[in-house]
Amino acid sequence: MSSVGYNYKCIWIGEKGNRRKVAIHRLVMEQYLGRPLTDKEIVHHKDDNIYNNSIENLELTTREDHLNIHGTHGKKEKVSTDPNLAWCASCQQFLPREMFTKNKYKKSGLSHYCIQCRKKRNKTDRPRSYYASIATPCDMEVIDAIR
Repeated sequence: MSSVGYNYKCIWIGEKGNRRKVAIHRLVMEQYLGRPLTDKEIVHHKDDNIYNNSIENLELTTREDHLNIHGTHGKKEKVSTDPNLAWCASCQQFLPREMFTKNKYKKSGLSHYCIQCRKKRNKTDRPRSYYASIATPCDMEVIDAIR
């Protein structure tokens, strides 16, 4: 669901052939506001617990504000005095900018990792969730309200 790779609790909505996966925290915020969220609206978990979907823990932000809240996921991005170099968070060194893929959401416009480190990270066996998580009873109240 998330481009960042978080394993948000999600459900499938819609009829057969026209189903879509929706994050529960977004459904909770839509119910609270009484309207659908736009693609530019981000729902932030105030306590950073992505499984706490109570409305008291959720806050509606813009993408820019959300990036300001989280920064670079708790890691300070190192900046070189040489504009032709960028910092790789994995190998912990400055490398030529050509060695990074583009990332339009970062201030620098580049990925956190150089191409070589990104390839290594993609080859490691990390658990990935391709299926919706099972909703809790609290989440089922939101789901029932939508139906």
